Amino acid sequence: MAIFCFLVWYYPAGLFRNAEATDSVNIRGFHTLLIVIVAFLFASSFAHLLIAGAPSEDIAGAIATLMSIMLYAFCGILAGPNDLPGFWIFMYRVSNANLNRHCRSN
Repeated sequence: MAIFCFLVWYYPAGLFRNAEATDSVNIRGFHTLLIVIVAFLFASSFAHLLIAGAPSEDIAGAIATLMSIMLYAFCGILAGPNDLPGFWIFMYRVSNANLNRHCRSN
């Protein structure tokens, strides 16, 4: 399903044209395909995790919705460090410190 979604999203939207200037159309398309596949794998694994641990599918759906909102609200994409209150700015810095340490070690 991820490959199908990639094909009906990436090429009709013309996203491959972004890489023509650097002559890296093929590799960028491949990397985008891998990101879409990983996103689908994450979503399905996360859903199975919640369904296995929740007493009913309704509660699992509610928890999944809440966790999805929290994933995007507190990761620094939707709100930057200037918009976060005290405790969350600490969590943002801890998260970025771990990410920077991991990136430097590779």
